Amino acid sequence: METIHKLELSLERQYDKLPHLPVHIQKWFAENAWWLILIGVAISALGLVGLLSVLGIAMFGLTLGGAVIGSGVGATVGAAIGGIVLVTTIISIALYVVETAILGLAVSPLKSLKKRGWDLLFLVAVINAAVIIIVNIISLNIFGLIWSLLWVGVGVYFLYEIRSFFLVKKHVSKKEVEPAKLSAKA
Repeated sequence: METIHKLELSLERQYDKLPHLPVHIQKWFAENAWWLILIGVAISALGLVGLLSVLGIAMFGLTLGGAVIGSGVGATVGAAIGGIVLVTTIISIALYVVETAILGLAVSPLKSLKKRGWDLLFLVAVINAAVIIIVNIISLNIFGLIWSLLWVGVGVYFLYEIRSFFLVKKHVSKKEVEPAKLSAKA
């Protein structure tokens, strides 16, 4: 988590240079992020159930498609294409499950405006960027890599727009205030 925290602080310096949304819009997103994420988790879970039920059929089709391509180009090329598709699909699905679970864990802290909720959203953004890089490099999809990372950047921008509402605010006790008042009077 220390690496994630360093990345967070590094991106904060870059974010400070960008234009910002009005504070009332930032506040609305911060206060309503929990139910927006909850809807996303529900849709992701439903999509995951559908994806896993179709996965067996899809793998059969991908293997068959690789064999058809291989018959025209050569069995080695067909097997390589089928293998690449299989590996990227497995990586994508596994990390999709992880991202959905982390988002589910973020709902309660987001509702309470706790920093932990924001941290979990940031972690999902980092995982998402890593998945995009891995899958698009394996499949040699440079345009997809650039486009997808652009959208991750947009998501991280909105994440930083609400970050100040989740930062830990130090509560000052009476004991800390009174000595400060006494020294000011003296």
